[in-house]
Amino acid sequence: MDRRKFVRLMAGTAAIALLPGISGCADHAHTRTRVVYAPVRHPPAYYEYYYYPDVKVYYHIHTGYYYYYFNGAWRKTRQRPGFLYFDERRRHTIVIRDEHPYVRHEVHVRNYPPRPVPRGNAYGHDKGPVPPENRGVGYGSTQPPHGQGAGRGHAQPGSQPQLPPQ
Repeated sequence: MDRRKFVRLMAGTAAIALLPGISGCADHAHTRTRVVYAPVRHPPAYYEYYYYPDVKVYYHIHTGYYYYYFNGAWRKTRQRPGFLYFDERRRHTIVIRDEHPYVRHEVHVRNYPPRPVPRGNAYGHDKGPVPPENRGVGYGSTQPPHGQGAGRGHAQPGSQPQLPPQ
């Protein structure tokens, strides 16, 4: 075989062997879909809650959810439970790893016990402070007065009633 024919044969074989590899890279480059990488969202390592020991309610500081026990189950809501009175001065900040704070509720009750119920307080009741909406006459209530005071038709104690002019 002639040397020139051998070189041509080898060059052709090499071109045929390399052609699919070269064309494959160029061919698929424009047909590939673009991969978009989204940032990976990890759950927080810690969760912050306000714990109200007097009513045993948790409040998630960042999401605004309340967790409270009612009718045998823990409830989660964004609305503040209206039937519970919260004393903002008696809350504790709890930083925990659990997403649901009631998982370790027994530990929180042990570490932050509710305050004892006072006997005979400033409001004259024996069951503790009365919430503002339940205080009655004289404390911003919508109830009418019970016929006492210096309003129409009532005189101050020790004063003479005023007669209308004649």
